[in-house]
Amino acid sequence: MKTTGKKVIAVDFDDVVAHFNGHFHIYHNNKYGTELKYENLVRYDDWEVLYGCDKETMNQRAHEFYRSEEHLLISPVTGAKEAIEYLAQSYTLEIVTSRPQEVSDITKRWIEKYFPVHFSNLHFTNGFAGASGSVVRRKSEVCREIGALALIDDALKHARDVAENGIPALLPDRPWNRESTPERVHRMNSWNEIVSWVKQNV
Repeated sequence: MKTTGKKVIAVDFDDVVAHFNGHFHIYHNNKYGTELKYENLVRYDDWEVLYGCDKETMNQRAHEFYRSEEHLLISPVTGAKEAIEYLAQSYTLEIVTSRPQEVSDITKRWIEKYFPVHFSNLHFTNGFAGASGSVVRRKSEVCREIGALALIDDALKHARDVAENGIPALLPDRPWNRESTPERVHRMNSWNEIVSWVKQNV
């Protein structure tokens, strides 16, 4: 782990840095015959409603996607590349993702393709599609350990978790997180807004 003396910002990976759902729903449609549309992905973690399968089956399909050629073709979220390159000059950026530890190699390969020198560390909390028996960590716990002064995350449950533990959360607006905006959670409509907020508040 690099020590730079810079202030630390925690950054989620999927749908904050990498446009995961923008690609996964197309992969799922092609492989499983569904007709999912990105804007209709409004029920976070409700696999039976959205994908027509239970959690265990969803985990298997997610791992199939992680190991597929399509995974490396995921594009960065609009504005992420420029914003992260800019923020990395003044802040220490660390990935804090719900991905399972067992796909760390695949995740690192994608990051090296688009952000080879911009993230000082990656933390996998096993909150999504983790192997049976995996220890699931809360993002607030990881953020405290690394001294993060803010978390950028698209999942309401993680944003709420860190906010309730005294760490501001920036919530990029997505179809699945529009039901509410909890206290100390700041809804963001673009990476430009995120950069402006960080510069003014961190």
